[in-house]
Amino acid sequence: MGYRHLFIQNPASLAVRNGQLTVTQQDKTVTFPLEDLDAVMIEHRQVVLTVSALTELSQNRVIVYLCDEKHMPCCTVLPFQQHSRQLGMLNLQIRQTEPNKKRL
Repeated sequence: MGYRHLFIQNPASLAVRNGQLTVTQQDKTVTFPLEDLDAVMIEHRQVVLTVSALTELSQNRVIVYLCDEKHMPCCTVLPFQQHSRQLGMLNLQIRQTEPNKKRL
């Protein structure tokens, strides 16, 4: 269960190596164990993130938020297949009745 939330607000490159999320900004590199991460929020538009890294983050139940040019979250990458409760909630939301959807 993760407890760290990363906030990336400068240009960076994100990669996963040996079970660690590697964040490289200019000449500085910092690593974080994937099992310690709960969420990563990427605010800057010049962050490089590969599909391989996204897959590894999802397999370790890390939520990834992407922000738009106004610095507001516009996308969420959720690892819903890893826990039956999350998948169950997703299925409940999909099966909502039309009047309930309009009310919400």
